[in-house]
This record gives sequence, structure tokens and C-alpha cells, in this order.
Amino acid sequence: MLRAAGALSLAAGLLLAASTGSSTAALIAVVGWFAWLAGHWLFAVRNHYYRSPLARRVFLIAMPRSLDPTRGWGLPNIPPERRSE
Repeated sequence: MLRAAGALSLAAGLLLAASTGSSTAALIAVVGWFAWLAGHWLFAVRNHYYRSPLARRVFLIAMPRSLDPTRGWGLPNIPPERRSE
């Protein structure tokens, strides 16, 4: 939900900023970008992989390694019915 809302507000903010030149619309785009990234980070925390190659690249370049949820320090969240033990 956070990824979708972030993507929509990013697109709407960019469209409004391009058509009107409003700084408020640019702020909406920035907030949408951060919401999209937060949604991908939360997904990676739960599942230990990034859903989007763009998000993976942004996080691996900009984020400290100690905050990377895909680093391998945790166990993947696999439901009991899907485990092959």
C-alpha cells in the first residue's frame, strides 16, 4: 500500500510541478519518493529481498550496510507449509 501510494503521489507531484511550476507539487513528489522507498524497505525487512531492481540499487548505494535488510543476518520469512524440512 505504501509503495503504491508513494508511486501515485510521486507521479502526480511530478506532473503538477511540470505543468504549474509549483514548489508544493515538487514537495509532494519528494514525499511520494520517500514513501515509495519506505514501502520497499519494509517489504525487504519482511521478506529479505527487494521487490524492485531500482529500489535495490538505491538502497545498496545510498544506505549504510548495517541497515540493509537483505544482508543475510536474518532468516527468511517462509510460512511453515512452504518449508522443505
